[in-house]
Amino acid sequence: MKHVFLALGLVLLPSLCSADDPQSRIVLHTTADVSDKWFITNWTIGNIKSTSPNDINVFPGIGYRSSNWWFESMVQRQWSKSGDSWALDFRYSVNLNDRISFYAESAPLLTTTGEYEFVSMDFRVFKQFAIGFETENIHQPGPDVLDIGPRVSLPLVSIGEYKLSLSATYQIHYQSADIPRLYVVLNRRFKR
Repeated sequence: MKHVFLALGLVLLPSLCSADDPQSRIVLHTTADVSDKWFITNWTIGNIKSTSPNDINVFPGIGYRSSNWWFESMVQRQWSKSGDSWALDFRYSVNLNDRISFYAESAPLLTTTGEYEFVSMDFRVFKQFAIGFETENIHQPGPDVLDIGPRVSLPLVSIGEYKLSLSATYQIHYQSADIPRLYVVLNRRFKR
């Protein structure tokens, strides 16, 4: 296990130091059960960027949960110095087996023409430590914003219905500067 951390550190550290726009995403995801399967959901995401404008996003909506997957349908509102915006947002997550999880998000943009999409896949390699990849794209008139990169994730602590985790990625962009990003994610489920 030490070798995995060392290898990831050697790969990610030089990238973080040389990147043009390192970023952090502070994520709060809450759900409140309405029934055994249905729930009310909200995501609040703060994007902290070193050079491009910061923004904050709020995503209220509804969701449906099964034993190994969930789906959420929401409305997104983003506040930013570069302009406020609205979008629809659909998220799906599934545990394909004990070691592999898949997440997909599609957000048709309402304020401008286009669609945001995000896909990640994580492979648990040791206890809860996982490696994987993510892709974050914006399809729009003119050139699309396309990227893909490796990611690592690690749940830090679980206390009752609170779950805190970290993820890091290095997104390789097709037509712009690469972006290293750190995610700090707090999940909270309110049961009936």
